[in-house]
Amino acid sequence: MVISLGGVKNARSFIPSGSFQITTFDTDRVSLIDIGYNKNIATSTAGTITLEPIGRDSTTNGDVNTYSFSLTTTVPMENNDVLKFSFPSEVVVNAGGETTLCTP
Repeated sequence: MVISLGGVKNARSFIPSGSFQITTFDTDRVSLIDIGYNKNIATSTAGTITLEPIGRDSTTNGDVNTYSFSLTTTVPMENNDVLKFSFPSEVVVNAGGETTLCTP
């Protein structure tokens, strides 16, 4: 027997869920036949982020400017999600006391 359950939303975490359980009943829908499986469900592959080409205000070496880009994720973003950016040591963020402003 193959059973397909559609519309099940994976957790947005790599933390294993509680136990997934299967219970079977007789045709009277009251008499328990068996209960089992008791396995956790866990996401094992992170969604991918696609970054479009980065635009910038200036191409002058050492100039302070604004970088603009757009990204697409395979996992829909929700309110209060956090984006974390890591920059190489050659790139100075908040140069000259400028504020970093992220606009959706």
